[in-house]
Amino acid sequence: MNIERISSVGATIIALAALVASQFPPLYTYFQSGEVVEDEIADFALRCGKQGVFLTTKVPYQNVGDGYATILSIRLKLRDQQGTLVADFQDPRVQSEKKVDALMRPVFEPFVRKAIAPTEHWVASAVFDPDWSNQNIEAMRVLLPRLDDALGYSGFSFDIKEEYDIDPELISALSNAYQPLIDWVEPGNYVIALNTIWNDEDGKRHTLTSETRFALSASEAAAVKRYYSPDFLSENPDFFRSCLITPDIQTTGSS
Repeated sequence: MNIERISSVGATIIALAALVASQFPPLYTYFQSGEVVEDEIADFALRCGKQGVFLTTKVPYQNVGDGYATILSIRLKLRDQQGTLVADFQDPRVQSEKKVDALMRPVFEPFVRKAIAPTEHWVASAVFDPDWSNQNIEAMRVLLPRLDDALGYSGFSFDIKEEYDIDPELISALSNAYQPLIDWVEPGNYVIALNTIWNDEDGKRHTLTSETRFALSASEAAAVKRYYSPDFLSENPDFFRSCLITPDIQTTGSS
């Protein structure tokens, strides 16, 4: 067989192989994978409002891998020092990176998902509203619209404080309805159990968990209880004033 012909055929095969290979990403990219890690949460606070006791915090994430990763879910639960679940919370509302309201305050939108590029840091400034799905809140469904009607909302107001004349029976009924939602608020030690679910570029699902401890003092627990008492509700029926508790926190572990 002619050596020159063999060489020509070989060169053609090599050229075709190179052309085919050029249509695909480099081989090493098939082994790239994102990896999400969570730093210690910050600015943790318990707050009181119309929806009950809710939590605010900042959850810092970093993609330490060499591929993209997507955070799918962020869930938070509170347990007492015996490990008993005392409060569950909905999927968070996360601060918008672009939107503000009419007073230039941050806007918080329901969290859907967040893609994180390699080496990227992302801090989820989150609001966790209480999950009422396991509570009998039929009374709340009736009482809160009655309260709105009694307040006679007619538009936005810059008034810091207004005088309201609310039926004492309605205030008392509301206070009683809130009690099952705040029964867990007692002095003692608590664990913040944070569960994050994320996907790598291959669609493989991963779970990241962490635990952070904090303690509620007797005075802090009493402040929450007082917020939903008949006396305070009659003074603050529009929930304009809040109750802010910022306990010291200590991260105990993550995996």
